[in-house]
Amino acid sequence: MDLRFRSGWSFWMLKFFLLRRVLTISEDLLVKGRVERDCDF
Repeated sequence: MDLRFRSGWSFWMLKFFLLRRVLTISEDLLVKGRVERDCDF
């Protein structure tokens, strides 16, 4: 049970980490797009 709980915990942590990474990357892309658009004007 302890081992299963540990593997489940690491799985959720990995999922959360990947989600955070994707969100930050998409946020960076959005900010870059906005900056580029502002520079065009």
